[in-house]
Order: sequence, then structure tokens, then C-alpha cells
Amino acid sequence: MRAREILRAAAVMGVCGVSLTTGGCRQVLGLGDYVEVAAGGAGGGADTCDTCAPTECVKFDSSRLTLLGPDGTRPALPAGTGAGGDMPAVIPSAGAAGQPAVNPCSELDNPVFVAGSSAAKPFLQQFGENLAATGEMTLVYQSAGSCVGVDAVVNDTPIPGKATYWAATGEERSCSLEAQGTAVDLGISDVFATTCPELGFLPELPAGVTDDLGPVQTMGFVVPASSQETAISADAAYFVYGFGDGSGVEPWTDETAILQRTSASGTQSLIASVIGVPPTKFHGVTNSASADLLAQLVSLGRDEDTAVKAIGILVAGDADQNRSQVRLLPFQDAGESCGYYPDSSPTSLDKQNVRDGHYPIWGPLHFLTRQPNSKTQRLLSYLTGTATITGLDLIQVYVQSRVLPRCAMRVTRSTDGGHLTPYAPANPCGCYFEQQATGATRCQACTASSECPESAATCSKGFCER
Repeated sequence: MRAREILRAAAVMGVCGVSLTTGGCRQVLGLGDYVEVAAGGAGGGADTCDTCAPTECVKFDSSRLTLLGPDGTRPALPAGTGAGGDMPAVIPSAGAAGQPAVNPCSELDNPVFVAGSSAAKPFLQQFGENLAATGEMTLVYQSAGSCVGVDAVVNDTPIPGKATYWAATGEERSCSLEAQGTAVDLGISDVFATTCPELGFLPELPAGVTDDLGPVQTMGFVVPASSQETAISADAAYFVYGFGDGSGVEPWTDETAILQRTSASGTQSLIASVIGVPPTKFHGVTNSASADLLAQLVSLGRDEDTAVKAIGILVAGDADQNRSQVRLLPFQDAGESCGYYPDSSPTSLDKQNVRDGHYPIWGPLHFLTRQPNSKTQRLLSYLTGTATITGLDLIQVYVQSRVLPRCAMRVTRSTDGGHLTPYAPANPCGCYFEQQATGATRCQACTASSECPESAATCSKGFCER
């Protein structure tokens, strides 16, 4: 049994008190039948779990790893850096110093300033529209990258330039920040602050800074929909993004078709922690935002020659909403014999393999504050679900934004790419999430816990859960 398989089994046993192969335990963690298939083939097999779907296991052909040592060891990364570079320069101010800004953000009604992850925009937009409509506050957001958001709070670094906000009508608008920069109330990151390379991999947050966890984001490797590639392994990704043109992993040997974000990106930093390539050493064409990378990948996919060799990294939500143009590849972790989709199949949206620990490229959103004022604290309580916001079902917001509620998870970790440990939410919502995300669930409906079987004895949000 490989290292991560041991950890996974330990996590399951920690929650269930039974072995990994016990059917009742599979109900708890959503571990269905994992059917080994040839790359590109379809999964199948008998289903032995009432509450989970059979899922596909797709192998990456390790013979393609021409630089891998005969004993499976990776060579050191080449000297120097890739194109990942340092944290992007601050966004230029909207006006010259001493001159009034056009449409100043500070003059909006009850503004709360948020900066960080570009992947969080769909999630924030729904809150911004609702809060503007009720007149409670105006959510002012700048998507400069996860580590920029961390820096803004940890180091009190102001953000200049322009920001986005949402009007009561739902219209997205732009406003100008202060020429000298505006202080950030809330930083949003896809990764732990300790993962951000620009901050020197802090061993812990400084006094006064709080990290509240939000919903889980899933990331992965994407190719054009027309690509013939069916899977990628951690070793393959190490060579592709660590060696670029010299990866030796055909057809990913052309850096003009290898797409990355920047080292300030949470997506890049989290993937870096899984594949072992520092985010500053990534090779390939840089993209400042998820939308930019997606557009570039779609463009490469329109040409037969470039579509074959194109690959990028993306938040799963963006890939899920553009499945006719791009595909997420099954990922085979280091030391594993199989690769898994984030979902139980390439067409599902259940994120079953994320929730039970088979797919490793994920992490919770981080909401960072420093002695927040009452408005910021109120926004934080809405985002984390400790308070109810009128007119919004939080799990439905998560589903529409392609993120996972933590109450649907059965594993957790304390560092990006770190060991998995069992997680038993106080009010589980895995079944309700599945129903909202896919339109169906195998879970038993209920109105009271007395209606539920012993294996899933808690009635939560209308379904029997463990």
C-alpha cells in the first residue's frame, strides 16, 4: 500500500472504526467502486454503495517520462527560474497623485474592500449583488491574485488602481481606489498564507491576523476539449512545468503552449505544493487571471497543431462551466497507480473524489482579516455561513459558484498538499450538496433522524447522513 493510500485508509478508519473495504464505511466517506480502466475508457462495475457513484480510475503511461530515473527518482530542476517570476507589480493608479480619482470607490455606500483570488469572483458576485440590493454594504473587490490578498492583510499593503463592485441592479461596475492605495478589509486566498512564496513561507500568521476557512476550491490540469490526452501524473506535471521545452513528456514540450498563472496565484501555489515545483519556477506563458488562461487555452484549442500540445492549470469551476471547450485531466498522485477526476466521472459535478480524498488538488478558501470592523465581521460571517444572509441559500451559492461547502467534505488537511485527516462536520451536507449540484442523490430522504439507518443515522438538510 502506497503512502497516500495508507493515509487515506487511516483517515477512513479514524472516522469509521472499520477497514477501508467495509461497505458501511464507504457510505460515510462516499467511497464507491473504483474501477480501473484503460486511458480514455469508461468505468463500470457493480455498485456496492447506496450513497455514492462508481468512479473511474485512469492510469498515466509512465513510459512517457523519459527523464525519470530508473528507480523512479526525479532529477533536480534546471538552474534558474521559469517564467513564473515574482509577485506582479502593483496595478497602476487610476489617476496621477494629487488628482481626484474618477468614480472613487471610497464614495460608495458602506464600502468593504476585498482583494485576492481571481477564482473567487463568481462566489463574491452573488454576495455583492445581494448586499447592494439590501443597502447593507458595497463589496469592492480587486482580483490581483491570492498571495496579493494575503500580502494586503498580513503586511498592511494598500492596493492602488481600480476595483470592481456590484450595483443593486446586479450590474458589475468599476471604481477607482486611492492614488496612494487603499487599505484592504478582507483578503481572500486559495492557499494558506504559509504557501505564498513572496512572503517567505511564513511559519505562522502574525499576531492580530485571523484566517477563517471558507468553501473548498478544486484545481487541476486542463487541455483543449479536442486534445487526445487522457490523464496526467504528478511526475509528468513536475517535468512539464519544471522543465518546459525540455520536459521530455510528449506532446507537452512547447513552452508557448504550456500555460501557467503567476507565482501570486493561489491556483499555481497550490498545484506547486502537490507536484513539487516552486511557483516561481514554473515554465510556460504567464496569465494574470484565470479568465485570461482560459481564453488562451480555448484559442490554442482552435488550431489542430496547437491543440495537441496545449495544457494549462485552472480552477475546476472555470473548467466545469466550459466543458465544451476544455477538459480537466484525471490526476495521478505521486506513488499512486491510478489517476482520478475531481468528480466520479468526466460528466458529473458531484466532486466525489475531492470529498473523499482520492483527488488531491484542492484547498479551502481563506478569509484573512486584521482586527475587522463591524461591517467586515458581518461580511465574514455571511461568507463562512455563521450568519444567514437574507435571500441566499449558502450551499446553493456554493453550487452555482462551483465550490464545495466544507460540510460536504470527509477529509481535511492543515497545509496545502499536506496529509489528509478525517473530517466529520457537525452538520453534514454531502447529500444535499449532491442533490443541488447534480439534481439527484443516492442518499435516503428524511424528515427526522429516526427514519435513517444506523450507517447514516443523522437527518441533515433532508437526507440521512453519517
